[in-house]
Amino acid sequence: MFRCYFGDMSPTPSPTPTLVQLVGTGDAAPWWGVPVIAGGFLVLGAALGYWFNRLQDSRRAEREDVQRWDHRILELTTGVIAKVHAFNLVALHEGSAADGCRVLQKDGLIAEDDATAPFREMYSFAQVGQAFVEVAEACASLELIAPTTVRKAAANVRSVQLSAHPASGQNAMAPIVNELDDKRRELERTVREHFGIK
Repeated sequence: MFRCYFGDMSPTPSPTPTLVQLVGTGDAAPWWGVPVIAGGFLVLGAALGYWFNRLQDSRRAEREDVQRWDHRILELTTGVIAKVHAFNLVALHEGSAADGCRVLQKDGLIAEDDATAPFREMYSFAQVGQAFVEVAEACASLELIAPTTVRKAAANVRSVQLSAHPASGQNAMAPIVNELDDKRRELERTVREHFGIK
């Protein structure tokens, strides 16, 4: 009955002894081979994982460092721009206040020995001097840490600002204020280019 469904069921022939010698009996691998190979891959994986983690950490640290310096550059640039605006306003106001006091004295509207006129003039000169120092300090700080293009623009602002003298009148300050404003705009443009802002 089995013959009719399965056909002839003769026994499977055993391999010849020569074939067994060529192929081997399966006992050729030593007992420690598999653990050594697994251990090797484990060590290789750990070394690669360590190296990739270190690479990722160094890139993250670089990126955070660049972001921190960029933030500082932006902060200092904003300070320079604000201080240049303040210097320009105070410098023009100083010139007009000092010149106005002189005109009032010449016209006889206030006495030449009036105590308030020199006080107002000295207060105004003090404001210009303070604004002068603040712009110079902000530009110097920016020049220390900024990249070359921004550093050059900050140096231009500083050199124009240093050509201004707080004791100058409004007539002498007006062209310097205009040039300083042009250099401030150049600094703004340079910083925008550095950060890729259009």
